[in-house]
Amino acid sequence: MGAALRRLAETQWQSPEREVCVRVADALDLPMPVQTALLRIAQGAMANVVKHSEATQATISIERDHSDVRLTISDNGRGFDPEGVEAASARGFSDSFGLTATRERVEQLDGTLTVDSQLGAGTTVIVNLTLTPPVEAFALVQSANPRVILMDLQFGALESGAEVTRRIRALDAAPYVLILTNYDTDGDILGAVEAGASGYLLKDAPPHEVIAAVRAAAAGESVLAPVIAGRLLDRMRAPQVSLSKREIEVMELVAQGKSNAAIAGEMFVSQTTVKSHLVHIFSKLNVSSRTAAVSKARELGVLR
Repeated sequence: MGAALRRLAETQWQSPEREVCVRVADALDLPMPVQTALLRIAQGAMANVVKHSEATQATISIERDHSDVRLTISDNGRGFDPEGVEAASARGFSDSFGLTATRERVEQLDGTLTVDSQLGAGTTVIVNLTLTPPVEAFALVQSANPRVILMDLQFGALESGAEVTRRIRALDAAPYVLILTNYDTDGDILGAVEAGASGYLLKDAPPHEVIAAVRAAAAGESVLAPVIAGRLLDRMRAPQVSLSKREIEVMELVAQGKSNAAIAGEMFVSQTTVKSHLVHIFSKLNVSSRTAAVSKARELGVLR
């Protein structure tokens, strides 16, 4: 993440009149959704520095202390009135500083945003996050040493159950992981199995199936709910359409209605790269439009 921020600083934010310092370790260990969100927040804040602040110096830092993460962006520019900007935005006026969007992004991560700025005295933006759900789950596994874990697939905006499963299964003497979730798309199922899950059940499974699955997983056996097994068999019998992980990420953003430019910004790639992904996706799905691609991907279980 530090490398990505330094690259952005060198190519987009620094100038002969402005020095930008990035204090972020290259090996900073953060869940990918959190990295993406912090990068987007940093981009928005630095866009304000470039466009509005007239600053000669700016600093970006990210620190992690166990489950607490802090992003700080400060500059020595002319400053502004944050309360006045947010009040104007609430009344329907244009939020040229993007504070509303930034605050919403931070709230999605259950974090807090502080903007300290005064006219003529520079600006400091601080984002504080606490990575509790997956961090606590992983720490509990290491301390309690269970034999079987029941894992959901979603931890809000943080790591997915598949990502935590992969980390757990990489431990020495790793426990077995049984997925228990509401999500039943092919992508969810395959992602969990590839991560090392021993089984996959839906939350509406009857109690006797859950009990039997836990016992089977504890014995080292693989377990799939009948409906899940049926989906995988259907997938094996049907002609295979295989989208790469990156192509699935593009399709998820297309399904959200985002433009090529927005997708490029979200994924930190060029618009040409996005177009190339879409060409390959259209070819694999045998479609000719974004709408048809989304429909086909959902039909095949690639998207929810």
